[in-house]
Amino acid sequence: MIRGLAAAAILAVALSGCSFGEASGAADQAVEKFHAQFEAEDYAAMYTGADPQFRGATAAKDWTDLMAAVRRKLGHFRSASRGNVNVTQSTGGTFVAQSFDTTYDEGHATEQFRWRVADGHAFLLGYNISSSTTARREHGGLPMPLCRQ
Repeated sequence: MIRGLAAAAILAVALSGCSFGEASGAADQAVEKFHAQFEAEDYAAMYTGADPQFRGATAAKDWTDLMAAVRRKLGHFRSASRGNVNVTQSTGGTFVAQSFDTTYDEGHATEQFRWRVADGHAFLLGYNISSSTTARREHGGLPMPLCRQ
């Protein structure tokens, strides 16, 4: 009996590790898509592909205005280096939180993404971007976030 429980526990840990890796991979792909859509200025597609909870909390015009402001202030996307990743699973689903050090034409920004992962796809739940580069230029040297969500 104890051997059976131990084997089941090991199997559960092994299987959950696979789903954690899959969730993180789906989120990484979603970030790449996010930046490609940003480059194409396809802000509407970013919004419609987001999680319904995100769309319920954020108006389409507000999202488009935010992304246009990021483009004006930081320019074109160049590269992103992933920092922290946190994958959680609950009865409500699988969620991934990621942070990135992102380079744009006009400087660096820290981006934070929150995703809900389902059926191998990540859906945007939250996005936060801050850049001291634009803050110094526009606000007399005081860091100021571009978006809080």
